[in-house]
Amino acid sequence: MANIGLKIKQVYELKNIPIADLAQTLAVTHAAVYMMFQKEDVSTKILKKLNQNYGIPYDYFFNEQVKIDKAQILNVGKDSFHNDVRGSNNFFSLNQNDTRAEVEHLHQMLAVKNEMIEMQKAIITKFLGEVKPL
Repeated sequence: MANIGLKIKQVYELKNIPIADLAQTLAVTHAAVYMMFQKEDVSTKILKKLNQNYGIPYDYFFNEQVKIDKAQILNVGKDSFHNDVRGSNNFFSLNQNDTRAEVEHLHQMLAVKNEMIEMQKAIITKFLGEVKPL
């Protein structure tokens, strides 16, 4: 599992965010920010504020495969580093590469499930004869 506090510290260091600014953005004290750097997990409110104010995608904090570098952090908003999806009751960030990988994974799972269904149909047909759809 990702150490979220360390990832927040990496963002803080890469963006050269003054500790006072980060503390104000997160609505915590300077000491609380330094303590947060040591924590393995933090409030989702903190992650939401980091996403909204600094453009850090949520999956960066939870997925070890999601990497960001200084160029990406400094250019947020200038390229397609992440896409915000907002609705009346939702807010989340989609990483395009992760989304493509997830879609491919779902296609593979669907193909396996369809193959299993066909195998089950063949077994039923063998023992019971032709099965009519409901």
